[in-house]
Amino acid sequence: MLKLLLPALLLFLTALMGMADGETSTSKYGNLVVQVIDLASDDGTVKIALSNSEENYYAYDTPYLGVTAPINEGRASWKFRDLPLGDYAVKVFHDEDGDDELDTNILGMPTEDYGFSNDARGMFGPPSYDDARFTLDSASLTIVVRVD
Repeated sequence: MLKLLLPALLLFLTALMGMADGETSTSKYGNLVVQVIDLASDDGTVKIALSNSEENYYAYDTPYLGVTAPINEGRASWKFRDLPLGDYAVKVFHDEDGDDELDTNILGMPTEDYGFSNDARGMFGPPSYDDARFTLDSASLTIVVRVD
């Protein structure tokens, strides 16, 4: 009797494992690759701020996630892993002098290159969260941010 049940049990367990694999393909998490291009030099690093709400988009010192990426041949890249699916916005700047701050002139205009997701631009200050917002709704998404 056990000899007859064992193949059926193995088939049942295999089917369950297949269903579990199917569930991972509809995960509630994804990876986001941010590629920063058009950097003027390989000096310094690129600071990348990932926001998941309007509140932490406008709070310069408390993004959802903040990272420092190395530069190679005028480009920088960072992969954020296992992010909850949803809306995000990205802000970047080229920290050429390594002081961890976006340098500005006497009028408050940035003197280091910067950029935003969706290539969004603001008139006097950063673009709105809505203009920079994009949706991570798959297992993997790559966005490109141009700086100037």
